[in-house]
Amino acid sequence: MNDPAPGLGGTEAEIIRAEMVFFETPSGGAVFSTGSIAWSGSLSHEEYQNDVARITCNVLRRFLDDAPFATAPEFMI
Repeated sequence: MNDPAPGLGGTEAEIIRAEMVFFETPSGGAVFSTGSIAWSGSLSHEEYQNDVARITCNVLRRFLDDAPFATAPEFMI
């Protein structure tokens, strides 16, 4: 695999970050979003035994669960 930017991997440079958002809506819904174009390409790294794959699996399992998401506390609505 060719590294397009040698020395700038997530374990090599302190400035490399990932952004993701998960929030529950007042109506019982939820949103998950990643701020990385490389998210899906990272899923299969190390045969899917990595943090991105684990987070994705956990989020998908939660969205597939029939239990409703918690509603926001009254003071936040």
